[in-house]
Amino acid sequence: MGFENKKNSCTLAGHAGGTYHAILSKDNQKILSCGDDGSIKLWTIRNKKCIKVFSGHTAPVYCVAWSNDERYIISGGSDNDVRLWDAETGNCMAVLSGHKQFILSVVWSWNNNIIISGGFDDSIRLWDAKTGQCLRVLEGHSSYVAAIALYGKNYFFSASCDRTIRLWDIRSGLCVQTFTGHECPIRTITVNNDKRLLYSGDGNGNVLTWDISELADIKKTDRVIIDQEQVQYVSAKVLLAGDTGVGKSGLAERLINNQFVKTVSSHARKAYTMESQTAKDPNGSTLHKETILWDLAGQPAYRLVHQLSMGDAALACVLFDNRSETNPFESPAYWSQVLDQSCTNTKIKKLLVASRIDVGGLPAGKERIEAFAKDNGFGQFIPTSANTGEGCTELVEAIRNAIPWDDIPKVTTTRTLAAMRDYMALLKSKRPAAQSENNSYKDLLTIGELHEGFSAYFGEKLSTDDFIAHLSSLEASDTIDLLVFHTVSPKPKPADKVLLDPTRLDAYASAILVAAKDEPDGPGHLAESKVLDGGFKLEPKERVTDKESERHLLWYVMETLISRDLALREQIKGIDYIVFPSQCTTELRYPGVAAFGVALGFAGPVKSIYATLIAQLAHYEGFSKRAFFQDAAAYTSKEGGRYIIRLKDLGHGKGELEISLRATLR
Repeated sequence: MGFENKKNSCTLAGHAGGTYHAILSKDNQKILSCGDDGSIKLWTIRNKKCIKVFSGHTAPVYCVAWSNDERYIISGGSDNDVRLWDAETGNCMAVLSGHKQFILSVVWSWNNNIIISGGFDDSIRLWDAKTGQCLRVLEGHSSYVAAIALYGKNYFFSASCDRTIRLWDIRSGLCVQTFTGHECPIRTITVNNDKRLLYSGDGNGNVLTWDISELADIKKTDRVIIDQEQVQYVSAKVLLAGDTGVGKSGLAERLINNQFVKTVSSHARKAYTMESQTAKDPNGSTLHKETILWDLAGQPAYRLVHQLSMGDAALACVLFDNRSETNPFESPAYWSQVLDQSCTNTKIKKLLVASRIDVGGLPAGKERIEAFAKDNGFGQFIPTSANTGEGCTELVEAIRNAIPWDDIPKVTTTRTLAAMRDYMALLKSKRPAAQSENNSYKDLLTIGELHEGFSAYFGEKLSTDDFIAHLSSLEASDTIDLLVFHTVSPKPKPADKVLLDPTRLDAYASAILVAAKDEPDGPGHLAESKVLDGGFKLEPKERVTDKESERHLLWYVMETLISRDLALREQIKGIDYIVFPSQCTTELRYPGVAAFGVALGFAGPVKSIYATLIAQLAHYEGFSKRAFFQDAAAYTSKEGGRYIIRLKDLGHGKGELEISLRATLR
């Protein structure tokens, strides 16, 4: 084609590892690139130099894009975040969190007001570029979204591994048209300059050309075509947060069922449908609105797990026990800070709630309470009693009024996905009654069993592949969990198990973390066999009753903790252990005064490296005694010497190990 004598005229070398995406500036003088090393680099073509590095992503970056005026940059990658950058200063202006899996494509709307991202969680998200707020979540693709291309001011195309292309209306969030024709996953799409042709390329090397000239009528008449197979809903997550024993579960029962039930402390988070209603969206389509109340366990050892559930909450009710005679506000101050840190895109609204006022009255004067609420960003203070019902009607009304419905992303989904969500909710609703009938309720069902049950419920049967694809979409939205071990068999099969209640994972994960912290050896680790045998304390009603299913679930929990870097697998003396870096210290401070003559610097996951080291040393037969402190460990040799290792976390992935060979504790 006349390119035989063309040679490479410019090589820009600098990324450590692979490069995934590169894009030219409008004047063709600069290039943005991103890759395996987690960085974005800005290059000048004339000088062949990197003039700026944008650092902040914690994992490979797969996509990058200029704003239309090229003042800003957006990027996305395998840390599941979209980042907004100032192109001039290189500063990260915002982190947009919400995707459940990594991001493959990002674009700006024509006026820079909307950022559009698509990823491996099968969804597309629309973000307000000024506030970082997620405006809409668009479902419909049954596999990952590989590419996005703008089409005029108000529309865009998305291409997916499900071999389809969809045209979306940015304003309504509705799918206007679906294009089919590819026989394998689509990797890329682009619209030509006159907006009359669409090109799409797939994994087999095929490029299809689509005539989209007829779609121009949509732009000219501003006409929106609404597919009746689509459903829109918005769900508000309301948290009940606070320390253990503060009365969250009892209050939840009063708010949901208007009854008082004696409850005990639980490891798991529990989710209740508080209210559900149907309204009309401004675009004329039906909008389903639901309020979900989440009761989070408050024990210190469980907070690490439950903080993973806070990020997308719309409102939090922070409870504290009015009976505290020392500092009743210490606990709500802690939870207020955790909530503010967990919600990164928009600031969460909070209500301050005193519990059990029927047994102790208010913990402080009105002026002191109001001052604390104001200083910590609480919108309202409400005293309650789950026992008598006092204040509970007021709390329900306050929750209704405080939910920022306009700030919660509206979700567009298909009729089939909506029906599957309803079917899963129906199965979950049978759990309390079933537990009173000899525990006949099954927490785990096979994909095949669910497929048959849903077909009878829905009135038509999907193909096995389509049903599994829809289950994967439900998993991405935290509705269910597919207990598939991706390292062994990444594609789910009909015999694989499905966990109907993802909150069960929290109960097991929290109980395992507590058991690791309480181990006699002290460095925060458990033998893998003990984990898989369920050899840890967990209330019988929180356990999966079927032993085979429980073992399957435990495998999944363990692998999930490891994949999220909350645990490590380490072999010690031929035995496999699970090491938990967060549990390797005690509340005791190191009491010694010693001169640490040796310091070893290192870089990487500091806590994990330290936890692995002290766990290994804990099993060394040459030591007769072991003691563990906050970021320090002491080992007494059988010969009488004392060895102390102390960790200094320097931040930014760097640390020091200070070693004393014969320090004396005082």
